[in-house]
Amino acid sequence: MNFLPSLDQLNHWCVTHQLRLRFLGVAQHSPRLINAGFLPLDDTVRALSKVIQTTLKVDEWHALIDIESGELTREMYYRVVRYSEMLALRQQGKMPTGLAATVLPFSQKTNSVLLQKRSASSHLFPGFLSLLGGGFNPGCDKPTHAHLSGGDVNELGDNNNPILTAQREVLEEAGLHLEIPDSTLVTISQETDNGALQINYLGVPADFTGAHADEEEGLLVHMPVPSLEQVAGLEQFTDLAKANLAAWLMSRSMAPDF
Repeated sequence: MNFLPSLDQLNHWCVTHQLRLRFLGVAQHSPRLINAGFLPLDDTVRALSKVIQTTLKVDEWHALIDIESGELTREMYYRVVRYSEMLALRQQGKMPTGLAATVLPFSQKTNSVLLQKRSASSHLFPGFLSLLGGGFNPGCDKPTHAHLSGGDVNELGDNNNPILTAQREVLEEAGLHLEIPDSTLVTISQETDNGALQINYLGVPADFTGAHADEEEGLLVHMPVPSLEQVAGLEQFTDLAKANLAAWLMSRSMAPDF
């Protein structure tokens, strides 16, 4: 069982340690995702996204969360865009709330956690240690026609379940089949410099014996569970990893000593 730190505690820790991240929710259940269709875009964004699209190997679908839609730990409404469109919005000075799901696997046997050291060629935090995970896939049927016509997005892809995103990403990046228990500590975080959101599943029980890295994504690092004081001084860690390590350690420290 996890014991939940408060949002005030988590965000005070982030501010104190000058992290570019804030927490929007903490719970012991995974939120429900609700598809609200495609995001309306103006002609300027569309034109810019077409230019950006030529520089990408793939231009996947992404979900942008409406963070004002209610209690995010219960349900999240999202709109669908292409990755190139999300980048175009950023170039216009906006902060699109793209959604990812991440996992902090924990081995009780070795008292260690599993992290990913991003490859040197990664476009996000190359060489940094971070949580395993990646973008939620909203899925689209006949995407070009639906996008141009303003139609609805069918519920394919990760089937509106961020747990499926988390499990898929861990399988791809570490070769591990994870079951995420209902009692898992779940945090919702947002990067304050770019608007990206994450649903984080922390301390998920795992056996690291068969773990193997997808080297294009990055290497795997087994790290002994640190103390909260040690997390504050970690170098070459993403703010996402540091903040969520802290959140998990806080929950563990709040557990009664039986």
